[in-house]
Amino acid sequence: MERKKRIEEEVKKTLNILDNLENVEDNPFLFTRIKSKLERAGQTEKYSTKTFVAKWGLILLLFAFNVFTIFNNEFSTYESTTDTQQYLQELGKEYNLYETNYYSYNIE
Repeated sequence: MERKKRIEEEVKKTLNILDNLENVEDNPFLFTRIKSKLERAGQTEKYSTKTFVAKWGLILLLFAFNVFTIFNNEFSTYESTTDTQQYLQELGKEYNLYETNYYSYNIE
C-alpha cells in the first residue's frame, strides 16, 4: 500500500512540474525558414548538357566494351576443345600442377 502511495505522489509531483512550466517563446522567423527549406526540397536538380552527354557516353562506352568482351571470348583463337585441353595440359605441366611433391620430402 505504501508503495502505491509513493508512486501516486511521484506522479502528482511530475504533473505539478508540468503545470508550472512557462510558455516558451517561438522564433518569429521559424515558419519562414521551414517554408524556404520545403521549397528548396521541392525543386529538382537540373543537369547541364555536358553532364547528360558525359553520362550517356560512359554508358555507351561500357556497353561497347561488354559487347567486345563477349565477342572476343566467344570467337577466341582456339578452334576446338581439343586445342583448349591440350593448352591446359601444357600449362599444368609448366607449373607442375599434376605432380605432387608429397613423396619428395624426406620425413624421418
